[in-house]
Amino acid sequence: MKTTRKAQEGVIALVWLYVGAAILVLLALAGLVKVWSNYTSGLVKEGYDHGVAETTASYTKRDNAQLQAVVVAQRQAEDRAAKAEADAAKSQSLASANYQRGILDGKTKLAAFIDSARAGGIELRDPGSQAGTGPACDNQAGKAETTGAAGVGNGQAGGGLLSKDATVFLATEANRADEIVLQLTAAQAVIVSDRTLCNSP
Repeated sequence: MKTTRKAQEGVIALVWLYVGAAILVLLALAGLVKVWSNYTSGLVKEGYDHGVAETTASYTKRDNAQLQAVVVAQRQAEDRAAKAEADAAKSQSLASANYQRGILDGKTKLAAFIDSARAGGIELRDPGSQAGTGPACDNQAGKAETTGAAGVGNGQAGGGLLSKDATVFLATEANRADEIVLQLTAAQAVIVSDRTLCNSP
């Protein structure tokens, strides 16, 4: 009986030994699985991070190239705009200087002309009132003959000599017309300059 009991205890001990060994094996396998899982997770994360880094670097490189191109294009556009503005300012300044010089020259010439006309150095004549040059003169000559006028005897050659006041008036009006032409020319230069500036790329 004792032998049987010892055999049973030996079998039970052996079973527990196998159970313990199995538990240890299972724990070891679980540990290995955990270690493997952590290792593979690390590999996956490392690969993912590497892929993200490569993709980010690629996009960053592309974006930087595009940004550099935009910066270069903007700088070129700014340079062109600055040159166009400088050219426009120079053109308008030149037009203004020409206008002012033309006005001054015109006034100087007008003053000299008026002084000469009042001193008798310049005499203007009306070509339409000289003898034999038009119907008006024919009418005047016929009237003079009809009324018995003495003809031209007042010292004005041919009756077509303008008075000094009329000469000064005509010269002043001619100078005013020249000033208007100068003003229009200056305005045209400004308009052309502005249009060139607006149409510059």
